[in-house]
Amino acid sequence: MSKSIKHPFHYRAISWLREKMSVNTRVLPTDAVADTDHPDRARLSGYVLPEDYNALLGYLALMLMLCAGTIAMASARAGIDPGLVEVLRIGAGGTTGVAILLLVADNWRERHLARNVDVVVQGNAAELEAVDAAHLELWHRDAKGQLWVISERGFTSDALELARERSIRCFAVRKHWIEEITNADAPVSVASLEAA
Repeated sequence: MSKSIKHPFHYRAISWLREKMSVNTRVLPTDAVADTDHPDRARLSGYVLPEDYNALLGYLALMLMLCAGTIAMASARAGIDPGLVEVLRIGAGGTTGVAILLLVADNWRERHLARNVDVVVQGNAAELEAVDAAHLELWHRDAKGQLWVISERGFTSDALELARERSIRCFAVRKHWIEEITNADAPVSVASLEAA
């Protein structure tokens, strides 16, 4: 059972991850995910599918299930030749079998195309500074997938340089939006975020 969320930035960041960045997580925005040592920091994991991924196999399986149901209902009508009923039942069973195979294939395809993502969300607590290279190195070492860091406090220039070298994606709040920070030459701090 999850507790009620205590940090509004965690709610906002997790909602943004799920809605805008299409990160699939087991954690919902209302779940309490804060670190016990730093209540303004949270860590979660999920996965991202490639942009060109489509669930065509899943949709096709759904359509085949509908066809199988229609065939099964047609075979239950009164007054149909018993031989035709048997053919319809075999057709419904075969169509259902193909639909199940397509669902399994779609699930396998999704698992093998998914890219694991570890996310660290850091709020705006007074004792927390902008994310520095030491923290990024520590989080990167523990990551089981690509590391994404969302910071309300911003990043130091050495952290952004390390992020570029290690393919860590850094996001910060600018005005009311969460945006990716890609320029390692421009450090992002709370003052620069408020001015943006």
